[in-house]
Amino acid sequence: MSGKKSSLFDLMTKYKTEFEEDAVINEFNLKDKQLMLPGIKHKYVAYLIQHKVRKHELENIKKEAIEELFKKENLDIGLSKQAMEKKYENSAPIQKINSLIKEQDIIIDYLEKIEIISKSMTYDISNIIKIMELETT
Repeated sequence: MSGKKSSLFDLMTKYKTEFEEDAVINEFNLKDKQLMLPGIKHKYVAYLIQHKVRKHELENIKKEAIEELFKKENLDIGLSKQAMEKKYENSAPIQKINSLIKEQDIIIDYLEKIEIISKSMTYDISNIIKIMELETT
């Protein structure tokens, strides 16, 4: 999300690749993953919050754009404010903003799922340790 804007596909691929690397747990990296787990969780929560903030910003931009359009066409007194807002929902700028909001929703949904999986990694690590202990006894 820094500098150059990434497409939805690029961001999803980036997060997927990062999580695939973060989620690999085996006998050799078990202790490292256990120690890194809080940082891994934090990384995805930070991504999640960034996208929630971006969605909020886009919703504010949309609201301001609709208000600006309403002010420009204030002469059309025959329509209620709700009817005018519905009319503006079909305009190109608002459609573009809606599309960007939808992209943020998709990314937020994905990151929420990653957050759930990363929470369960604590139990996975614990189970791996128990299995290893059973194998050595």
